Amino acid sequence: QVDQAPAITDPISDYFLCETSDPGDGVEVFDLLSKDVEILNTQLGITLGYYTTQADAEAGTNIIPNPGTYSNVTNPQTLWVRADNSAGCITVLSFDLIVGGVPEYTVVPMYEQCDDLVLDGITEFDLNTQNALITGVNPVLNVSYHPTQVDADGNINPLPIPYTNTINPEIIFVRVEDNTTGCYETFEMELVVVPPPDIFMPDPLEYCDPDNDGFGEFTLTDADSQVTGGIPTGNLQVTYHYLLEDAQNG
Repeated sequence: QVDQAPAITDPISDYFLCETSDPGDGVEVFDLLSKDVEILNTQLGITLGYYTTQADAEAGTNIIPNPGTYSNVTNPQTLWVRADNSAGCITVLSFDLIVGGVPEYTVVPMYEQCDDLVLDGITEFDLNTQNALITGVNPVLNVSYHPTQVDADGNINPLPIPYTNTINPEIIFVRVEDNTTGCYETFEMELVVVPPPDIFMPDPLEYCDPDNDGFGEFTLTDADSQVTGGIPTGNLQVTYHYLLEDAQNG
């Protein structure tokens, strides 16, 4: 009598997890039992066991005692599964545990924008202008902006671009995802609308004309203190222009 060996899934797909617990160490906790359904493929009467070597799997020794909470020891790591049926026949197959690293990016904690003509602390933010700084122009990284941490984790409800803040300051959540692995990280970004500095009309600069020709040399910076209302010029930069348009455009 020749009994049939268990016809479990061959090949078994690799088990992939994104790194979350301690970024950089390549170690995660795997629930090996979650592979049972795929491996058995609706077959009944088969017992599965997980092993770290092929020899152990074939001999049925040194079974992994905690398959529901198994931490990998290398990345990637090959594990072996042994299937036993009631006839005492076995099938042994392997699959890999793979831990995907978190994306490398730069946190931008604050995005400041000058207020618009209506000085109400509300203005438009072109959030995409921050993408290059965050990703370092890495083409495999995708950046999206969300109103809540839950939305960022679920990659749902992205904010429109441009985005108009609702309060000042306002916290939004940035999701940085690796397009090749699907692994992602999030961080908070504070949107801050900065009001323009107060400006004051200075007194006229006067010059005593020794030759009465109507021309003289003026030190325009003498007006700085009155223009700024006495605020030290280390905090404000004052420049002087021929035309209003020039002043507005800097």
